[in-house]
Amino acid sequence: MKIAYFIMAHRNAEQLDGLIGLLASPADIILVHVDAGADPAVHDVIRRRQGQPNFRVLPSRRMSWGGWSLARALLDAFVDLCASPLDWDYLINLSGQDMPLRPAGELRDFLSRQNGANFIDCRLIAALPQPLRGVIKRRYHWLRLELARGPRRLPVPMAPVHRGRVKYYGSQWGMLSRAFCDWAAKASPREAGYSTLKMTFAPDELLMQQMIMASPFRDTLVNDNKRFVRFGGRRIPACSGWPTWTRWTIRAPCSPASSIRPSIPRSSPR
Repeated sequence: MKIAYFIMAHRNAEQLDGLIGLLASPADIILVHVDAGADPAVHDVIRRRQGQPNFRVLPSRRMSWGGWSLARALLDAFVDLCASPLDWDYLINLSGQDMPLRPAGELRDFLSRQNGANFIDCRLIAALPQPLRGVIKRRYHWLRLELARGPRRLPVPMAPVHRGRVKYYGSQWGMLSRAFCDWAAKASPREAGYSTLKMTFAPDELLMQQMIMASPFRDTLVNDNKRFVRFGGRRIPACSGWPTWTRWTIRAPCSPASSIRPSIPRSSPR
């Protein structure tokens, strides 16, 4: 079982370097994208790491929170990794603020027993409780374009365009099988269900969900992305059962042992 890790980094150079050090292994691949607008120290980390085995870097682009650029980076990772001669079985996408909760060997053993399952937080928008359902629908009610200073809303109603196309929502972090990634790297935007997402706000929280449900792999979906999220001291249980990753910033550290939270129920998106 070989894992390809895709890291999107934009800050906290020391934390990013620590994450790469924890993941580095002759058996696995690390692919990194660094925001073109990131602090020079973050770019320095990547330059120092280049040359180590199975370490790859995507060309830097300027990223905007809530913009299409974040979703585009994942699509670029699909293409890069699937076209590379390196062998891998699962893709795990990460932020530079992620840290593993489980040893790499335990994670490989877990994934080797999953028969190509895809671990994605995927929820049917129509079934979301209020006010969350309204918040998500407003993301694609108006035309959104990513400009130099970030996404901008234009007074052009887009709900009729997205109707029937944007049906699912969830976290942008997942653990994806090689077979699904190979399909995603070759599928057209319309075939993969994301042809209108470029005109939405925060499409990275819609992309993976539309793709898996539009794909021949929808029956491999496990509606649990195995993440535990902590922002600014708040703990957000984002997975059920067996969390493998946690997110926090250096300003709000927590110990991995204290990060495992009780399971929470998740309904099927279908």
